[in-house]
Amino acid sequence: MRNNTVLFKAVLITLLVFFQINLSAQNKKVKYNINGKFFTYYTLSRDTLKHISVTGPGKLTIITRARFTANSPDTLSYGIVYVCDNTKLKVYKAKKVVRDGRNAIIQSSSDVPGVARSFTIKVNPDVHDYSFVMQDASPKVDLRYKFVSDSIPVWRDLSSLNDTAKIKIQIEKSSIQPYYRVSYSKPQTFNVKGPAQLRVLTRLEYDYTMQGTLSYRVQVTKNGVIIGTYKLSTNPSVEAQYVNDRKHVPGLLKKFYFDVPAGDNVYEFSLLDRQFSALIRVSKQKK
Repeated sequence: MRNNTVLFKAVLITLLVFFQINLSAQNKKVKYNINGKFFTYYTLSRDTLKHISVTGPGKLTIITRARFTANSPDTLSYGIVYVCDNTKLKVYKAKKVVRDGRNAIIQSSSDVPGVARSFTIKVNPDVHDYSFVMQDASPKVDLRYKFVSDSIPVWRDLSSLNDTAKIKIQIEKSSIQPYYRVSYSKPQTFNVKGPAQLRVLTRLEYDYTMQGTLSYRVQVTKNGVIIGTYKLSTNPSVEAQYVNDRKHVPGLLKKFYFDVPAGDNVYEFSLLDRQFSALIRVSKQKK
């Protein structure tokens, strides 16, 4: 996980500095006429990020088309770098794209559209921001997207295998939510039958010696094997409060999701930072 973070930071710095990305620039809109139907595309470049914000869960489909000029070869290849929430970087590669032989026209341009190449991104619940940028300066590539929302998920809280004491948190005047306390010396373990998706809600516990923005790390093991570490940053919550504890203040809600493979799986959650404790609530999506 640490190697992936280092790699992401290195690539992102390359994108921002070497490519001189202008974060405030707007992508140019272009109109396509495909067999009499009109579509709006956005022109990608190597120096401007295209942002797409969607609320999951659902599927985000990215449709891309290369532009052929009079001097272009018979086929074109290109790469698109995309990032989810500034943390997960991937590259989509399109190879040997040919001109679209159908009635495809780019309005106000003599360029010829290439055959559409598309890829689909699985979007987890909540709001997510995706950024897209060209890997190389050429060829020119235009992008459009469509998002199909899944049904609203229903989550069922899981009971810890090694703890029965629940910490009650109330959000303003809403219902009371139960959590377990987790720390370096006090992990929380859950049995999960897959395939399924897990939602993990966490809140750092603040005491009178702690203030401002703090970061903490949640380590996850599956069947005794470490599968990941999630670094989360938080602040004290002004909305949430303990029902039976006046010595602590819960941090802002932080969450992450991951898929569970088929079969019986035992997941253990612990903090890597010995000086902290946190609240944790693990839920399984109902199918």
